[in-house]
Amino acid sequence: MLHFASPYFLLLLFFIPFLLERRGRQRSFVNFWLTTQQSRLKFSTNVELQKIQPSFRSTIRKPLLNTVKIAIFSLFVLALARPQTGSYFTELDASGRDIMLTLDVSNSMRALDFFYDRNRIDRITALKKVVQDFIEKRKGDRIGLVVFGETAWTQCPLTLDQKTLQEYLKLIQAGMAGGSTAIGDGIGVALKHLKDLKGESKVVVLVSDGESNAGILHPLRAASIAKELGIKIYTIGIGSSEKVPFPTENIWQQTVLTYQVLPLDEKTLREIAETTGGQYFYAKDTETLVKIYDEINKLEMREDKIVQYVEYKDYFMLPLSLGVVLIFIYELLVATVLRVIP
Repeated sequence: MLHFASPYFLLLLFFIPFLLERRGRQRSFVNFWLTTQQSRLKFSTNVELQKIQPSFRSTIRKPLLNTVKIAIFSLFVLALARPQTGSYFTELDASGRDIMLTLDVSNSMRALDFFYDRNRIDRITALKKVVQDFIEKRKGDRIGLVVFGETAWTQCPLTLDQKTLQEYLKLIQAGMAGGSTAIGDGIGVALKHLKDLKGESKVVVLVSDGESNAGILHPLRAASIAKELGIKIYTIGIGSSEKVPFPTENIWQQTVLTYQVLPLDEKTLREIAETTGGQYFYAKDTETLVKIYDEINKLEMREDKIVQYVEYKDYFMLPLSLGVVLIFIYELLVATVLRVIP
């Protein structure tokens, strides 16, 4: 994200009007009262000067030079303001929670059995919208993002930077981690981020719409490890065990809706939550899903000092270099094609 390290220098841009060359007028400081006088040159001629048409060069001289002056001044002001990009992290005392959002992104999340603003949407879209609102309400919480399908990985590590987290959330798509469901591996990846943190408010919020049928770590074994580490797991089962519309491609490569049964293993999700002292929730629609995340909002707090880091990239050399180049161009124009005699 672009920002300025010294934005107060931008106030110098208000002095641009004083750089402009005035037409046919100059200030006279000889007179005691600093009166304004017309520029005059006396010479003898029989030609009516009013009838002489100005040349193209004299017509464009003032606007062109004024434009170059403004560009030079503006570029130097931008250089002083020091444009930068990057992320900033500072050390602060924060009160909040350490939460790893662990989301199922298997192919079954493409099922179109959810609605948002009366429009039919798939499960992954509904989940992303609700999680986005959940993140925005988490002031002071460190939140990370893990996705799992056939495999599991960290989409975003624990962070206080909500904007960065939201950007990673937008990248999530159903099927990006494979078509199967490895719930145990998803929990295992989340635990790696939480196990060495201080404090007691360490939570995994797991969302799944299917049965665990892939991965190395069994879900209940992962739950036992979480219990030993003092990490609570709140599980959310979404979707329905009844037939739901699911997009598939026919032999003509056209997307059509077929009704399929996508079984949800509520028993395992409930056991995971109970083992770790968490709670199981079931969400059949978007409204229920919103209420569930609001309920999770009531988790216990933690107090900790969070060390963050600063990483910027300066771009002041770009406007500074362009300004220097324009100075040479300006002086070249004034000395050659736009030269005024006398």
